[in-house]
Amino acid sequence: MSTKTNRRQNLKSVAVTSGKKPCPSEHVEHRNFVSLFRKTWPDVLMFSIPNGGQRGKVTAHKLKLEGLTPGVPDLFIPEWGLWVEMKRKEGGSLSEAQRRVIPELERVGYTVVVAKGCDHAMELVRGHIKNME
Repeated sequence: MSTKTNRRQNLKSVAVTSGKKPCPSEHVEHRNFVSLFRKTWPDVLMFSIPNGGQRGKVTAHKLKLEGLTPGVPDLFIPEWGLWVEMKRKEGGSLSEAQRRVIPELERVGYTVVVAKGCDHAMELVRGHIKNME
């Protein structure tokens, strides 16, 4: 890959907010968290829930028929009964669907954390583990 192409991809990974330093995208924070989680707890299953992203109408319809549910958090850690919703450090907020689904998950006994970036997600996961002890 050329240096020019690589620079272009890196620019797509961040957004500038009101003249401040670039803030990593939710995707970058999410990717970094998954990588760090798997290095820290290699024997603990964690998987993503692919609710986001651009899809064609046919694919979106098929996925909805298969049970895709808007608002379900991004990641699930079954062993710890923990759902993780990733947001970027600045500017990320819950959607209306997430504000409906998260309380339902909590009502039936799961813990849901909303993390503002990779570091915050690790802090919240460690706190959840500590509370389980």
